[in-house]
Amino acid sequence: MLEASGNKVFAPDLPGHGDDKTPVSMVIFDDYVDKIVNVANSQPGPVVLVGHSMAGVVIAQAAENLKKGKVEMLVFLDAFMPNNGDSVFGLVEKRPFKTRPMALSRLSQVSLQA
Repeated sequence: MLEASGNKVFAPDLPGHGDDKTPVSMVIFDDYVDKIVNVANSQPGPVVLVGHSMAGVVIAQAAENLKKGKVEMLVFLDAFMPNNGDSVFGLVEKRPFKTRPMALSRLSQVSLQA
């Protein structure tokens, strides 16, 4: 739909995801941000960054790293929307227990019992 209305759309795979063959064990948060910054910088003019889920934190940091005027808008699509200094894990901890992802809920229970 976006392309049909004349927009240029890129949906890059983040390092360690999709077709990107970077071993997950080698990926750090900055790799995600660098990928988005590089894609954005390869485009002429301002860009709209859309982040889903954890990528909300990624686009927020990428926007901070890009030159002023490069980002026209950030779109948080069912995504974490961080404040300055927030992390994904910190944001997950702020969510009500029943809505936390199962793996993190189990991890919290294991940590508490240890």
